[in-house]
Amino acid sequence: MTVADRRLDDVLAPLRDLHLADLLETIAGALDKGAHVRPEPWRRGADGKVLREGFLHLPSRHDLEIVKGGRSTRPVVDTQMEIGFDAIETPDSSGFSMAIFPFQWQSAELMLETRQRMPNWTPLRLWFLEFVQSSYGEEAPDLHGALHGIGNPHRSGGKITFKIDFGSAPLRCVPALIEALGQTGAARGSLREVSEVYCGRERSPPGGRCRAAEDAGFRSASRESGARFAFAGRDATTDT
Repeated sequence: MTVADRRLDDVLAPLRDLHLADLLETIAGALDKGAHVRPEPWRRGADGKVLREGFLHLPSRHDLEIVKGGRSTRPVVDTQMEIGFDAIETPDSSGFSMAIFPFQWQSAELMLETRQRMPNWTPLRLWFLEFVQSSYGEEAPDLHGALHGIGNPHRSGGKITFKIDFGSAPLRCVPALIEALGQTGAARGSLREVSEVYCGRERSPPGGRCRAAEDAGFRSASRESGARFAFAGRDATTDT
Protein backbone atom coordinates (compact mmCIF):
# COMPACT_ATOMS: atom_id res chain seq x y z
CA MET A 1 0.00 0.00 0.00
CA THR A 2 1.36 3.43 -0.94
CA VAL A 3 1.40 6.48 1.31
CA ALA A 4 -1.38 7.97 -0.85
CA ASP A 5 -3.48 4.83 -0.38
CA ARG A 6 -3.01 5.00 3.41
CA ARG A 7 -4.10 8.64 3.38
CA LEU A 8 -7.19 7.67 1.41
CA ASP A 9 -8.00 4.86 3.84
CA ASP A 10 -7.66 7.21 6.83
CA VAL A 11 -10.08 9.68 5.25
CA LEU A 12 -12.57 7.27 3.68
CA ALA A 13 -12.84 4.51 6.30
CA PRO A 14 -15.04 6.58 8.68
CA LEU A 15 -17.39 7.51 5.80
CA ARG A 16 -17.80 3.88 4.79
CA ASP A 17 -18.07 2.62 8.38
CA LEU A 18 -20.83 5.12 9.13
CA HIS A 19 -22.97 3.99 6.19
CA LEU A 20 -22.32 0.28 6.80
CA ALA A 21 -23.41 0.76 10.42
CA ASP A 22 -26.70 2.24 9.19
CA LEU A 23 -27.18 -0.66 6.74
CA LEU A 24 -26.52 -3.25 9.45
CA GLU A 25 -28.74 -1.45 11.95
CA THR A 26 -31.61 -1.45 9.43
CA ILE A 27 -31.08 -5.16 8.79
CA ALA A 28 -31.04 -5.94 12.51
CA GLY A 29 -34.20 -3.94 13.10
CA ALA A 30 -36.05 -5.81 10.35
CA LEU A 31 -34.87 -9.20 11.63
CA ASP A 32 -35.99 -8.33 15.16
CA LYS A 33 -39.48 -7.79 13.74
CA GLY A 34 -39.51 -11.25 12.16
CA ALA A 35 -38.85 -10.15 8.59
CA HIS A 36 -36.67 -11.88 6.02
CA VAL A 37 -33.89 -9.62 4.70
CA ARG A 38 -31.90 -9.84 1.48
CA PRO A 39 -28.99 -7.41 1.61
CA GLU A 40 -28.10 -5.52 -1.57
CA PRO A 41 -30.09 -7.45 -4.20
CA TRP A 42 -29.75 -6.64 -7.90
CA ARG A 43 -32.32 -4.36 -9.47
CA ARG A 44 -34.35 -6.61 -11.74
CA GLY A 45 -36.97 -6.09 -14.40
CA ALA A 46 -40.44 -7.62 -14.54
CA ASP A 47 -38.92 -10.65 -16.28
CA GLY A 48 -36.58 -11.28 -13.32
CA LYS A 49 -33.44 -10.39 -15.26
CA VAL A 50 -30.86 -7.98 -13.89
CA LEU A 51 -31.55 -4.50 -15.25
CA ARG A 52 -28.81 -2.69 -17.14
CA GLU A 53 -29.66 0.95 -17.51
CA GLY A 54 -28.34 4.38 -18.21
CA PHE A 55 -25.71 5.89 -20.43
CA LEU A 56 -23.14 3.22 -19.51
CA HIS A 57 -25.66 0.33 -19.64
CA LEU A 58 -24.79 -0.92 -16.14
CA PRO A 59 -26.51 -2.99 -13.45
CA SER A 60 -27.23 -1.62 -9.99
CA ARG A 61 -28.24 -2.82 -6.54
CA HIS A 62 -30.93 -1.95 -4.01
CA ASP A 63 -29.77 -1.31 -0.46
CA LEU A 64 -32.02 -4.00 1.00
CA GLU A 65 -35.08 -6.10 0.31
CA ILE A 66 -37.28 -6.76 3.34
CA VAL A 67 -40.04 -9.39 3.13
CA LYS A 68 -42.67 -9.73 5.84
CA GLY A 69 -46.22 -11.05 5.68
CA GLY A 70 -45.98 -11.61 1.96
CA ARG A 71 -45.08 -7.96 1.34
CA SER A 72 -41.73 -6.92 -0.08
CA THR A 73 -40.16 -3.49 0.40
CA ARG A 74 -36.81 -2.09 -0.72
CA PRO A 75 -35.94 0.77 1.65
CA VAL A 76 -33.26 3.31 0.88
CA VAL A 77 -30.72 3.58 3.70
CA ASP A 78 -29.71 7.21 3.51
CA THR A 79 -27.01 8.05 6.04
CA GLN A 80 -27.56 11.59 7.31
CA MET A 81 -24.57 12.17 9.57
CA GLU A 82 -21.63 13.89 7.90
CA ILE A 83 -17.93 13.62 8.70
CA GLY A 84 -15.67 16.54 7.91
CA PHE A 85 -12.01 16.43 6.89
CA ASP A 86 -9.50 18.57 5.04
CA ALA A 87 -9.58 18.00 1.30
CA ILE A 88 -6.77 15.87 -0.07
CA GLU A 89 -5.25 15.69 -3.55
CA THR A 90 -4.29 12.30 -4.99
CA PRO A 91 -2.24 12.50 -8.20
CA ASP A 92 -2.13 9.44 -10.45
CA SER A 93 0.92 8.25 -12.42
CA SER A 94 -0.91 9.16 -15.66
CA GLY A 95 -0.99 12.85 -14.67
CA PHE A 96 -4.64 12.74 -13.63
CA SER A 97 -5.31 14.11 -10.14
CA MET A 98 -8.33 13.69 -7.87
CA ALA A 99 -9.35 16.10 -5.10
CA ILE A 100 -11.43 14.45 -2.36
CA PHE A 101 -13.73 16.57 -0.22
CA PRO A 102 -16.18 15.46 2.49
CA PHE A 103 -19.07 13.38 1.10
CA GLN A 104 -21.46 10.64 2.14
CA TRP A 105 -20.51 7.10 1.10
CA GLN A 106 -23.91 6.36 -0.41
CA SER A 107 -24.18 9.68 -2.25
CA ALA A 108 -21.00 11.04 -3.83
CA GLU A 109 -20.62 13.44 -6.72
CA LEU A 110 -17.81 12.64 -9.15
CA MET A 111 -16.84 15.69 -11.20
CA LEU A 112 -14.40 15.45 -14.10
CA GLU A 113 -12.65 18.14 -16.12
CA THR A 114 -12.21 16.76 -19.61
CA ARG A 115 -9.87 17.47 -22.49
CA GLN A 116 -12.37 16.36 -25.13
CA ARG A 117 -16.14 16.34 -25.56
CA MET A 118 -16.53 12.59 -25.15
CA PRO A 119 -13.86 10.84 -23.03
CA ASN A 120 -13.22 7.11 -23.25
CA TRP A 121 -15.68 5.78 -20.66
CA THR A 122 -14.65 2.13 -21.02
CA PRO A 123 -12.19 2.19 -18.03
CA LEU A 124 -14.90 3.70 -15.81
CA ARG A 125 -17.38 1.07 -16.94
CA LEU A 126 -14.92 -1.77 -16.31
CA TRP A 127 -14.16 -0.35 -12.86
CA PHE A 128 -17.84 -0.40 -11.99
CA LEU A 129 -18.37 -3.92 -13.33
CA GLU A 130 -15.51 -5.17 -11.16
CA PHE A 131 -16.69 -3.60 -7.91
CA VAL A 132 -20.44 -4.16 -8.31
CA GLN A 133 -19.71 -7.86 -7.85
CA SER A 134 -19.84 -9.41 -4.38
CA SER A 135 -16.63 -9.09 -2.37
CA TYR A 136 -17.44 -10.20 1.15
CA GLY A 137 -15.23 -8.80 3.89
CA GLU A 138 -14.59 -9.82 7.49
CA GLU A 139 -15.64 -6.41 8.82
CA ALA A 140 -19.21 -6.79 7.45
CA PRO A 141 -19.76 -10.43 6.40
CA ASP A 142 -23.53 -9.89 6.07
CA LEU A 143 -23.03 -7.41 3.23
CA HIS A 144 -21.88 -7.99 -0.34
CA GLY A 145 -18.99 -5.52 -0.33
CA ALA A 146 -20.24 -4.06 -3.61
CA LEU A 147 -21.01 -0.80 -5.37
CA HIS A 148 -24.71 0.00 -5.70
CA GLY A 149 -24.87 2.30 -8.70
CA ILE A 150 -23.60 5.12 -10.86
CA GLY A 151 -25.95 7.71 -12.32
CA ASN A 152 -26.15 9.21 -15.77
CA PRO A 153 -23.64 11.96 -16.58
CA HIS A 154 -24.42 15.66 -16.66
CA ARG A 155 -22.27 18.11 -18.64
CA SER A 156 -21.74 21.74 -17.76
CA GLY A 157 -19.13 23.44 -19.92
CA GLY A 158 -15.93 21.38 -19.74
CA LYS A 159 -17.06 19.50 -16.63
CA ILE A 160 -18.92 16.19 -16.45
CA THR A 161 -20.64 15.02 -13.28
CA PHE A 162 -21.76 11.56 -12.15
CA LYS A 163 -23.42 10.43 -8.94
CA ILE A 164 -22.00 7.31 -7.27
CA ASP A 165 -23.55 5.14 -4.57
CA PHE A 166 -20.57 3.25 -3.13
CA GLY A 167 -22.90 0.89 -1.25
CA SER A 168 -20.76 -1.47 0.78
CA ALA A 169 -17.82 -1.51 -1.65
CA PRO A 170 -14.33 -1.91 -0.14
CA LEU A 171 -12.07 1.09 0.34
CA ARG A 172 -9.77 -0.13 -2.42
CA CYS A 173 -12.44 0.74 -4.97
CA VAL A 174 -11.54 4.44 -4.66
CA PRO A 175 -7.83 4.15 -5.63
CA ALA A 176 -9.01 1.83 -8.43
CA LEU A 177 -11.49 4.52 -9.52
CA ILE A 178 -8.72 7.13 -9.64
CA GLU A 179 -6.60 4.81 -11.76
CA ALA A 180 -9.52 4.13 -14.12
CA LEU A 181 -10.30 7.83 -14.50
CA GLY A 182 -6.69 8.48 -15.44
CA GLN A 183 -7.29 6.25 -18.47
CA THR A 184 -10.42 8.10 -19.66
CA GLY A 185 -8.59 11.19 -20.90
CA ALA A 186 -9.89 13.40 -18.09
CA ALA A 187 -7.44 15.96 -16.70
CA ARG A 188 -8.72 16.39 -13.16
CA GLY A 189 -11.51 15.13 -10.95
CA SER A 190 -13.11 15.49 -7.55
CA LEU A 191 -15.30 13.52 -5.17
CA ARG A 192 -17.59 15.58 -2.99
CA GLU A 193 -21.07 15.92 -1.55
CA VAL A 194 -23.85 15.76 -4.16
CA SER A 195 -24.89 19.26 -5.19
CA GLU A 196 -28.47 20.42 -5.63
CA VAL A 197 -27.63 21.40 -9.20
CA TYR A 198 -27.12 17.74 -10.01
CA CYS A 199 -29.92 15.95 -8.18
CA GLY A 200 -32.14 18.50 -6.51
CA ARG A 201 -32.98 17.83 -2.88
CA GLU A 202 -33.99 14.19 -3.17
CA ARG A 203 -31.82 11.13 -3.51
CA SER A 204 -32.40 9.57 -6.90
CA PRO A 205 -32.01 5.87 -7.72
CA PRO A 206 -28.45 5.17 -8.95
CA GLY A 207 -29.69 4.27 -12.42
CA GLY A 208 -32.35 6.95 -12.43
CA ARG A 209 -32.31 10.36 -14.05
CA CYS A 210 -31.94 13.60 -12.20
CA ARG A 211 -33.45 16.53 -14.04
CA ALA A 212 -30.04 17.98 -14.89
CA ALA A 213 -28.89 14.67 -16.36
CA GLU A 214 -31.29 15.11 -19.28
CA ASP A 215 -28.42 16.32 -21.42
CA ALA A 216 -29.04 16.22 -25.15
CA GLY A 217 -25.37 15.72 -25.91
CA PHE A 218 -25.25 12.56 -23.81
CA ARG A 219 -28.55 11.23 -25.18
CA SER A 220 -27.14 11.60 -28.67
CA ALA A 221 -23.75 10.14 -27.72
CA SER A 222 -25.43 7.23 -25.97
CA ARG A 223 -27.22 6.25 -29.16
CA GLU A 224 -24.05 6.60 -31.21
CA SER A 225 -21.78 4.79 -28.75
CA GLY A 226 -24.14 2.18 -27.38
CA ALA A 227 -22.42 -0.68 -29.17
CA ARG A 228 -19.08 0.18 -27.57
CA PHE A 229 -20.54 0.11 -24.08
CA ALA A 230 -22.47 -3.09 -24.79
CA PHE A 231 -19.34 -5.20 -25.22
CA ALA A 232 -16.76 -3.38 -23.09
CA GLY A 233 -16.21 -5.96 -20.36
CA ARG A 234 -18.47 -8.67 -19.04
CA ASP A 235 -21.64 -7.93 -17.12
CA ALA A 236 -20.91 -10.90 -14.88
CA THR A 237 -23.80 -10.45 -12.49
CA THR A 238 -23.67 -13.98 -11.13
CA ASP A 239 -24.72 -13.73 -7.48
CA THR A 240 -28.43 -13.84 -6.68
